[in-house]
Amino acid sequence: MLNTIPGVQINSCLASITELPLERLEEVPPGVLVAVGQPLLALTKEEQPSEIVLEAGENTELINDGGEILSCCHGYPKISVKKTKNNFILCVSLVPLVEVSKDGMEARLNLFPALPGEDGPTIELILQVLTQQEVVAGIDHSALEAVLDEFVKDSQPQLNHLIARGKAPNDGMDAYIRFEVEIGPLPGKLLADGSIDFRERLMFVGVKKDQLLACKVAATQGRPGLNLAGETIQAKDGSDITVKVSEDAHYCEEDGTIRATASGVLSVIGDDTIRVSAKQKISGDIDFNTGNIRSSNSLEISGSVSPGFLISAKGNVSIGGNIESAIVNTHGNIVIRGGIIGSKSKIRVQGDADIHHIENGLVMAGGNIVIRTGAYYSYIQASGDIRCPENVKIVGGDVVASGSLSCGQLGSPTADPMNIAVGTDPHRYRRYQALQREYQEVLHQTQDWYNRFGRGRKAPSAVLELEKRLRGIEQELSGLNLIPDTPEDSLGNRLFSYTEASITVHSCITAGNVLRIGNEVMVLEHDLDSCVIKMSKASGEITVNPF
Repeated sequence: MLNTIPGVQINSCLASITELPLERLEEVPPGVLVAVGQPLLALTKEEQPSEIVLEAGENTELINDGGEILSCCHGYPKISVKKTKNNFILCVSLVPLVEVSKDGMEARLNLFPALPGEDGPTIELILQVLTQQEVVAGIDHSALEAVLDEFVKDSQPQLNHLIARGKAPNDGMDAYIRFEVEIGPLPGKLLADGSIDFRERLMFVGVKKDQLLACKVAATQGRPGLNLAGETIQAKDGSDITVKVSEDAHYCEEDGTIRATASGVLSVIGDDTIRVSAKQKISGDIDFNTGNIRSSNSLEISGSVSPGFLISAKGNVSIGGNIESAIVNTHGNIVIRGGIIGSKSKIRVQGDADIHHIENGLVMAGGNIVIRTGAYYSYIQASGDIRCPENVKIVGGDVVASGSLSCGQLGSPTADPMNIAVGTDPHRYRRYQALQREYQEVLHQTQDWYNRFGRGRKAPSAVLELEKRLRGIEQELSGLNLIPDTPEDSLGNRLFSYTEASITVHSCITAGNVLRIGNEVMVLEHDLDSCVIKMSKASGEITVNPF
């Protein structure tokens, strides 16, 4: 018996191409449901016109040297026609009856009204096709019956209906510290709506002896999922944290509570460290009248720090004025309401740094850095993010962050190019740079000897040792992964080659600047306006994405 596939008269799904009305093939909607492996269209050598070419589309396969097309699944054939200079190209594709997502978590149903004389699919056939496609779990029988009832009632196509869904895994929640006292905003924190919180940190939060400061909320276990094939999908358990406290705070592992053992002020460093210390207030400047300050307390200094002086504290530090060619070290956080000025200015903090501006100085933070008005020709390093308001310029110098960087302008046409690295572990990066410098020095020494004495002469043991060191450095560099929280020697491993860190520039970034994201490097050839620079997860390359 002759049946009809859109525009093609067939017998057992084999078509004679000489009978095709080519100009009208695409007008006929899908209406015949074919099985997997069924022939859809064929050309015989006797009948094949030289101007006809077959092409397999989605869910079909071309066999017999291009003379026959088979279906790869149950579904509805569609034919498209493309006319070229010398021939007609007939492309046969298939709309699948049941389409299973690539991740094996969803199955969707497509139905087309049957052509006259053709039978539509039954629920038994659909369940059989689901089984053939290894869908044995998550089938919504009520949804399937509802779609078929609607289909029979209206005789209209029913497309992309969800009839089976797997159970997604639920990863565990990471452990965290829940504070029982008001600690105020954390400057530079990325908010849920994508904006950045630039409110000033609440410094010197007073606490009393035995007061409950915080509780550790334990990590939770993940709950596994199930795909449509009935296979278990493992979930990740939440990560634990190690709570660290100072001498004036106590952490009880049994109940997770953290309490003050003495009255004082609270310092919160990062996500896991709590300190309680006394507050020491110094009115005026740090100069010859006060001398250097070394304190186990938190420090509130109303004035500036004069050139050549040193401040060292275990708690938070607040400075009302400038730091001029001076050194400040703290185990807590720091807020500098004035500027950091001078090449001898060095600020090192274990927590966050909130600064007004910096010129020719150095600031290194174990957490985030907030720069409120500008940075010029300075070395800036954060083990977290570097966040600036949208009007802030960073010009000259080096910027390194484990996390991301956001600012208004990066670089200047009148300044030397900058080195900007994000998604880069600062400690590994310094080691990488030291290895690079050492390699060049050792290479120069070995080349200098061979230039003087020639390759034909046996090298002395000292030169052989240098060459051995060159090979050792090459080996170290070949495996050194700069992306934070990856195995240190995992360079080249695709599992540890991606970082979500990005560079966000609200105004412009100038040509010549050297950008590093993780292990990838780009030298800007042209100025760029408002954009986000990040790594492509698919290719691993650095990409520029305009706002």
